[in-house]
Amino acid sequence: MIKFILTFLFIMQSNVAGSKENKFTLYTPTGGDFSIPSTEGTFHTRNVRGKNLVLFFGFSRCPDVCPLTLRNLKRMRDSLSEAQRKNLHILFISVDNKRDDVRNLKNYISKFGQGFEAGTDSDEKLNKIMKLFGARFARVTGTAGNIIIDHTTSLFLINSRGEWVDTLRSDASGSEYADSVSTIDQKTKQNRELKRSIEITELGQSKNCDLGSGICSYKHVDHSEYKVRISPVPVKTERNLHVEVDVNSNGLMPVELDFEGIDVNMGLIRPKLLKAGSQKYKSGFSLPVCELKEMRWKVRLILQDPSGALFSVLFHMKSRD
Repeated sequence: MIKFILTFLFIMQSNVAGSKENKFTLYTPTGGDFSIPSTEGTFHTRNVRGKNLVLFFGFSRCPDVCPLTLRNLKRMRDSLSEAQRKNLHILFISVDNKRDDVRNLKNYISKFGQGFEAGTDSDEKLNKIMKLFGARFARVTGTAGNIIIDHTTSLFLINSRGEWVDTLRSDASGSEYADSVSTIDQKTKQNRELKRSIEITELGQSKNCDLGSGICSYKHVDHSEYKVRISPVPVKTERNLHVEVDVNSNGLMPVELDFEGIDVNMGLIRPKLLKAGSQKYKSGFSLPVCELKEMRWKVRLILQDPSGALFSVLFHMKSRD
């Protein structure tokens, strides 16, 4: 029997699923080459082969996250040796093409010193670039008529071979910045992550529950049981969230959760589950800002058997502003 316990503040028993197993395609952004008009003419990823690249999305009028991240990148770059600095390129891509152009971006990025380049493009081109990395942005008009830009704040680390090998939180510590950048070339993508899409067997789903408000459970026809907890509830955006997975299994191991926005594309949100005891797995994550007061999600628990085959159980969730 396989039993997964993901603890919640209270338990809502799901329906017992039937025996039919479905397939779904798990899409994995793997990075890739792109070009964009920039402060140096035209940036192309192929032109920086042999150097490590840090990619960051934002905009010049960003009030806090963008300038703070760029200052952290400057401090990190200044702490490197001369050889390491020569081997590092930082690209800032503005998602606010209505107000940012190459001219004002050149002035903006110059405040952070050498080694920085900035660029922007049309919404269509930006979305294509961001999709390569599972990133996203949204432009909305506030109640006062002001423009609000919501965007992925992670940093994407690409090694000298052009492989996207790591993702760094914008609020990571200075030592995390330095450690991540100094080890880019020592990292490579896992075999599964090199595949853009994989067909996965869906064991079933728990339809009548909401992970945003309490425990959900799913019982398979082989009597395997899956129970889930995310905390704190109610689940909100821009908030540190936690998931716990207690496991009683003779075959399948939980490896990660995949969050898919139903109402709005929210980019790649796929926290890996780390072992925290003989039968316990944990992870932490946060959801991006959303202009909706309430957001619906599909949340898949990804499981792996000893041969490497993947399976999933589908749960449902609502996040609230």
